[in-house]
Amino acid sequence: LLYGRLATYYSTKMMLFIAIGVYVIITFLGYLLPSVDHIGIKTGIFFMLAFLIATSQGGIQALSRSFYSRLIPRNQAAEFFGFYNIFGKFATILGPLLVAVAGRWLGHAKYGILSLCFLFLAGGVLLALVQEPERRKQ
Repeated sequence: LLYGRLATYYSTKMMLFIAIGVYVIITFLGYLLPSVDHIGIKTGIFFMLAFLIATSQGGIQALSRSFYSRLIPRNQAAEFFGFYNIFGKFATILGPLLVAVAGRWLGHAKYGILSLCFLFLAGGVLLALVQEPERRKQ
């Protein structure tokens, strides 16, 4: 709800950039978590991760679907959302594969987690190339 409310004051695209930034922070905190020895600090980082994910996941999904719906032709929405869902399934495979390969290659799972930053940054670069469409009237 917060992301949607803020998207009315700022642009949807700006809020998507902020959400990507939050996920880069989440990834970095996930990278740091195994290195922390103090149980209190580790617990604090864990709860901070949980809070950031819980407050961002729904917002980024809703905003990205809304933004995407304004990019595609209305009369072909079913086909385009079919592609959208296929790419979502592909991401379900690509993310864990990237974590596994990077973790195995670099010797620790924390590097696999950090490798997800490349996906978020690539998404941010691609988003920067997209011109924000006009809002459609209901």
